[in-house]
Amino acid sequence: MLHMIPFEAEHFLRIEEQEAMSYLRPDRTPEMLDVFAASPFGFTGINDAGGVVISAGIVPFLGDPPMVGEAWAVIAHDAQPFMLSIVKSMKRFLSACYLPRVQAVVRRDFDPGHRLVRMLGFELETPDGMRRFHRGEITCDLYAKIKG
Repeated sequence: MLHMIPFEAEHFLRIEEQEAMSYLRPDRTPEMLDVFAASPFGFTGINDAGGVVISAGIVPFLGDPPMVGEAWAVIAHDAQPFMLSIVKSMKRFLSACYLPRVQAVVRRDFDPGHRLVRMLGFELETPDGMRRFHRGEITCDLYAKIKG
């Protein structure tokens, strides 16, 4: 069973992410974790053994009040048995978010990430990709979920 709780920075440090997400390790700075933790939109899924299976959230920006949010998620390498619960929780989480636009960046070669954001109702906005987007090396795609 997966238990959803509010996100805390220490959850992010405990997760053993999928190898395809390992390129994000250098970005795990205390400052970044403070931004994630300060957002009102964040959750962590913990299994019965106390392991962190997912940490995810939305960082609001652009405007006062904010009108856009950047979605992020780090999913554990052993999350497969929990994917149905993860998707259902993420859908509930997104439907409760008041922001009119939520966007997500997905590494171009990470097919499971593309499947997940499409299941959540995001639409691809950059069919040609964003070349050299992450650290000037990695091509990514931008997805958005628009309310209204």
